[in-house]
Amino acid sequence: MVRLYTRVKRKLGVTTSRRSHIKRPKKHGARTFRTEEQAKEYASKLKLEKFSIAPAKKNKRFKILQ
Repeated sequence: MVRLYTRVKRKLGVTTSRRSHIKRPKKHGARTFRTEEQAKEYASKLKLEKFSIAPAKKNKRFKILQ
């Protein structure tokens, strides 16, 4: 096994022995778009009838809410 240093262990939440470390699947966030038009186009491709567009990532991007 590759050696993990302290900073990496803290970042990953791994114990010192690594024997009890269980790999967990990563949670993915919502898909974001640069403009509202792109978000609307994507929603129409998915054939969503009721949706709203909300700001995401410090109001620089937009996400679709159902």
